[in-house]
Formats: sequence, structure tokens, C-alpha cells
Amino acid sequence: MILAALLLAATQATKAETLAGLYGETLGAASSCADLPHDRLDVVTKLAAAHLKSEADKPKAEAVLSNRLADGIERGRRAIGTGGETCAQALSEFDDLERDLKR
Repeated sequence: MILAALLLAATQATKAETLAGLYGETLGAASSCADLPHDRLDVVTKLAAAHLKSEADKPKAEAVLSNRLADGIERGRRAIGTGGETCAQALSEFDDLERDLKR
């Protein structure tokens, strides 16, 4: 019972952190693809950062989210570099993220 409560608390506390990691992976992978215009990447990156900032409940949380975002970007770039993900997949995920953030 205590373990379940701890897991629930950890899950609630890390929702924004999870989003930061996912956003970062998507942005990092897409940024490695030549077919993505840089101005479009910049717009979605700014939207993602603004959304994460709104999810941060404390100034310290913003730093944690920034680190998670940066780590995710590196994972996304590595995924493209190693062939773990294709640019077609990365751009499809980017399109989904862009659509979700613009709602």
C-alpha cells in the first residue's frame, strides 16, 4: 500500500517532467531532419517551452524541466543518428506535437 502511494505521488509530481522529455525527443529527432524548416522548428520549440513553463509549479521546477528537455533533445538526435528512428517517423511525431500545442 505504501509503495502504491509513493508511485502515485511520483507520477503526479513528474507529469511535466515526462512531457519535457517527450517534447525534447520529438524536437531533437525532428531537428536532425533536413526537410524540416528551421522557422517551423523554432515556433514549435517556443510553444513547447511556454507550455512546460506553464506546467512548472516552482522556479526550481523550471530548471528541472529545462534539463529534461535538453536530455530529450539529445536522445532524439541520437535516435536519428543511430537509425533507431527515421525522419519520416520524427516528422510525423513533430506534426502531432505541433498540432497539439497549437490547440
